[in-house]
Amino acid sequence: MVHMTYTRFLREQWGQIPLITGDLSKRAVLLTGAGSGLGFYAATHLASMRPRKLLLTHRDVSGLPSALLSLSNGAAGVIPTFLDLTSFASVKKVEDEAIDVDTFVGNAAMATRRFVKTEDGWETALQVNYLSNALLCILLLPHLIKNGSPDTPSRVIFLSSDGHHFVNESKLPPADSILDTLNDPAYCTPGVMRNRYDVTKTLLLMFADELAARLPKDSSVSVMNVNPGFCHSRLTRETESKLTGKILVGAFKRVVARPTEEGSRTIVHAVVTPEPKSLHGQYITACQIAGESDFLASPEGLQFRASLWRETVQALNKADPRVGEIVEAHLEPIS
Repeated sequence: MVHMTYTRFLREQWGQIPLITGDLSKRAVLLTGAGSGLGFYAATHLASMRPRKLLLTHRDVSGLPSALLSLSNGAAGVIPTFLDLTSFASVKKVEDEAIDVDTFVGNAAMATRRFVKTEDGWETALQVNYLSNALLCILLLPHLIKNGSPDTPSRVIFLSSDGHHFVNESKLPPADSILDTLNDPAYCTPGVMRNRYDVTKTLLLMFADELAARLPKDSSVSVMNVNPGFCHSRLTRETESKLTGKILVGAFKRVVARPTEEGSRTIVHAVVTPEPKSLHGQYITACQIAGESDFLASPEGLQFRASLWRETVQALNKADPRVGEIVEAHLEPIS
């Protein structure tokens, strides 16, 4: 069992993440949320490794962000593309561009305390941080399986958070109605929305764990959860828009936040590590395997995870009927 303590948190935050090197000349990588923050710095590192293809998504509807423009002009194989995770239709378009990828990095995320629904009918953070990531992963799964092998597996890499250590049954909806409850404005009080980022990241961690468990033992795909640590980023901009939040979060960042570029090295490590099979189904902090929370490993947590998987497949199958077919064809039931 693993407990998150302030001592462990500070040790992780203040530890140095080494620079990562590698050769991607035979690799094709899809990285979401590459227009800023961790994603941009990870994209910069990956672009320097001569990728055969580096598909970088952004959500700037006005056009290509200048940061990505400089990357695409400076490195062959770098292809910026638009992705709006508030739209399942946009997710499906990106899948069409990524049939040759061997690595999917689900980095894009948002933090908000405001309850707003997308055009698809889902609370925005629930769709962006969880449902759209899960949909893109499932749609890419047949391609990832085809493009990898048991000896050199393709990779699914989700960005996670130590915040999951503070999510337990008291902060989660009933296991028999997870998604509908999280999508219910009556349930989503300000107190509930305060934890929305950590909760949605916990859902994604559970999804990844369930996916890893359902892949055949000889699968050509490795699934990893990467925690970059608490980094300087714009994720906290909504909280910092208020004076109290600006003072408190700003002070916390000054003391413990990891430089954004250094945090991005954890993503790069997962992309280039020569032993992805050893990291399959693992939670990785500071480029090292670490334990997930007590709740996730408990019988109650595993039961919740199984229920979440069923609900997720059902919900996403309504968005794209291929979802159920892919799950049936490529994944195994858990006995």
